[in-house]
Amino acid sequence: MKILLIQPPLWNPAMTPGLIEPLGLETIAANVNTHEMEILDMRIDSDLMRKLDDFKPDIVGITGVAPEYEVVCSVLGDVKKYSSNILTVVGGIFASLAPEEFKREFVDVIVIGEGEITFPELVEAYRLKRDFSKVKGIAYREGRQLCFTPSRERIKNLDDFPLPNRNLTRAHRVLYNRHGRRPVGAIFTTRGCTYKCDFCTCWKFSNGTFTKRGVESIVNELMLIDEELVNVEDDNTMLDLNFFEELYKAIRKAGIKKRFFIYGRSDSIARRPDIIEKWREIGLDAILVGLESFRDEDLIRHNKNNSIANNENAIHILKQNGVEIIGYFLIESSFSKEDFDALLNYIKKMKLTFVVVPFLTPGPGTDLYEKEKHNLITNDWQFFDGFHMVVRPTKLSIDEFLECCTKLLVGIYGNRFVKIKNNLSDKDKVVEKQYQQVLANYKRHNLK
Repeated sequence: MKILLIQPPLWNPAMTPGLIEPLGLETIAANVNTHEMEILDMRIDSDLMRKLDDFKPDIVGITGVAPEYEVVCSVLGDVKKYSSNILTVVGGIFASLAPEEFKREFVDVIVIGEGEITFPELVEAYRLKRDFSKVKGIAYREGRQLCFTPSRERIKNLDDFPLPNRNLTRAHRVLYNRHGRRPVGAIFTTRGCTYKCDFCTCWKFSNGTFTKRGVESIVNELMLIDEELVNVEDDNTMLDLNFFEELYKAIRKAGIKKRFFIYGRSDSIARRPDIIEKWREIGLDAILVGLESFRDEDLIRHNKNNSIANNENAIHILKQNGVEIIGYFLIESSFSKEDFDALLNYIKKMKLTFVVVPFLTPGPGTDLYEKEKHNLITNDWQFFDGFHMVVRPTKLSIDEFLECCTKLLVGIYGNRFVKIKNNLSDKDKVVEKQYQQVLANYKRHNLK
């Protein structure tokens, strides 16, 4: 069997922090290594027809997040137009949490949940012309209906599976980057999260579970990664601090020289400042921290189970150790002018230089989505990217709201933001057009 796995084109190039290797697809590919496999990263190589002509796959699989929904559908539609005999499969967090969205004539199967076991079983069933109903963890189309099989249990031992097949992306690895720094490799050391923030899809996808890989397996994989800069693709790398310390010891003992970018909660950092100092010794460069707000009541409302005191303590610890902080704050539709000013003043007070301020977006499958779905101004998933306000009403008029957003960004980034706004590329202009469409949606709904 010939299997082509596809990373879809960027839905919004202007709002992408980098280009990380398609680690999920590399992982799935490693688990079906008895078949002929290729990966098409359409963020780099967009010539789908050439690939289909050259490779002639029997199965095409694709993944994508919510804002990529239209581009994913477009790719699968083109595949089916090319040959209706190709089995089309979609997976990933969005497909798992919103499978009904893929009840389309060009989608044959939806993989729900982790794919390391499910996808190989599906491939084998297709090869042997067996009934898909025996494959756990999928939905498959019969006519206009989706048939769901029993759910697949979570993987308990992540070390039971082969390491990602990075050979399939070898031609593009020099282009993979994080915020312009390249080349960058990627690895996952844990999977899932036990916290239950109301806006987060990660714990919904993992059913609130947290699984760790073996330290020895991680070290062995790091030694196979050529790139010096490594993006750790976990949901919450520092959740188990004892594991995090054991991993530090193993990396140091192995003499591995890398620079690491990780995701971590502020309470974990505040709890163990010593472990940040240790990881800095072995190359910890940056941590993305979901600070979310400057007010405790906001953290409580979103079930963050954290505090502003922890946030500030973590910022101090990271600065003390020379670790770059990438801080995320959420802009809510309820913001007043005073809230925007208070957020900017707080960012300046904490002397944060690398800040991301997305709009609070109710992602599919989240608790927040259930709370806010009656307030959505659009069901077009391309706008659920954190950079378009999709919830109504805003406390301010939409014009005032967007003006405050602009002032906030200018306040954070100064002339850098003005320069970006005044030098839009063709792709940026497309994004600007989408932004105006959101503004039009608000006005159509007669919002104040």
